[in-house]
Amino acid sequence: MFEQLYTDHRTICRHKDAPYSKEREDFLAQRAQEGYARSTLFSLSSELLIVVRELGSAGELMMTSDQIKMVAARWARRQRRIGRARFGKSSYKLFWVVATQWLRFLGRLYKPPQISASSSGMIDEFAAWMKSARGLSPTTIWRRYRYIRQFLRWYEAKGHPMSDIQIADIDAYLTEHGASHWTRVSVVNNARALKAFFRFGGMRGWCLTSIADAIRGPRIFSQENLPSGPTWEDVQRLIASLDTDKPIDIRNRAAIMLLSIYGLRVGEVSQLKLEDIDWEHDQILIRRPKLRRAQTYPLVPVVGNAILQYLQAVRPHCSRREVFLASTAPFRPISQGTLYHTISEQAMGLGIHLPHRGPHALRHACATHLVSQGFSLKEIGDLLGHRTSSATRIYAKVDLTGLREVAAFDIGGLP
Repeated sequence: MFEQLYTDHRTICRHKDAPYSKEREDFLAQRAQEGYARSTLFSLSSELLIVVRELGSAGELMMTSDQIKMVAARWARRQRRIGRARFGKSSYKLFWVVATQWLRFLGRLYKPPQISASSSGMIDEFAAWMKSARGLSPTTIWRRYRYIRQFLRWYEAKGHPMSDIQIADIDAYLTEHGASHWTRVSVVNNARALKAFFRFGGMRGWCLTSIADAIRGPRIFSQENLPSGPTWEDVQRLIASLDTDKPIDIRNRAAIMLLSIYGLRVGEVSQLKLEDIDWEHDQILIRRPKLRRAQTYPLVPVVGNAILQYLQAVRPHCSRREVFLASTAPFRPISQGTLYHTISEQAMGLGIHLPHRGPHALRHACATHLVSQGFSLKEIGDLLGHRTSSATRIYAKVDLTGLREVAAFDIGGLP
């Protein structure tokens, strides 16, 4: 593998003489099979040479993620001190990513103890029940699964079995996390997930049936918060800022158009398939997990052209059927984190300041814009894929133009 990457004999010998030569070649060969570009393999090989030397000097090559971070921080400080890196953060991140992949490949990345097999089986059974008996969407099931697993990991770390759980333990968990970094909404979402799980557990005899009834989260008043999204003018500025020849911008521009013009959820964009776009009839099929059905919409020309430009000029050639893919191998569907980072960075660069800069803010902007254009809440709800009109009703509160007209209305003669 080294002979395929390098032509200089001394460079090849340097890589072959370093520790774990065969393992590194196998690692690079695996990445090559996954579709990594030659330039990426070249950089990966160079960084891996640094990693094996630094990790070797740290002692036993069996490390936790936190231990890797300590070595990465030490390496970044040394690079910055000798003037080889202007930004230590870049050196740190590259080292940490490559070292983590390397140790995982070797099977030497130590993972902290997870929840017990019995608890894991209970969560799996609960997830299967949510799907078969309740018909909940995959996203809802996944979120509840994650919330419950996090709680059980926290609880079992104290050395107690699930059968000993009391309501005081759940209250302590919600209080602890609510006081540290969770918002009220996060506390409520976790409390609801735990309530559903322990109600199910009570029916199965895993725990006391009274636990579920006693779980309480903070009160969230209906429609107490206004949706937070940019103005439509800011959305247009955001889209225009991505109108470049850069491959990443071409992809992100098309994705952001779907988020803002159709008001799609980020999962609906990342899971959009090539066969969902009917170019012959100018239609696009959106799969709605919450509705458990698909909806067909006209393909707006400007959106269709943006997607077509991405497909023809940028999208990697691979077997994946999702429209939007990662820009580097291994080619996976574009992640929510990637879209969040793109929208956040672009918004900050344009001076668009919002409490929430993620993809969902563009969905709010779409709905608010449609309200201002005079569309009914029923029409807006149909576009957004809402199950009930109550989900759309909150956008009536953001029709500031209409409110100003009411405030300016002269009812004549009354003080």
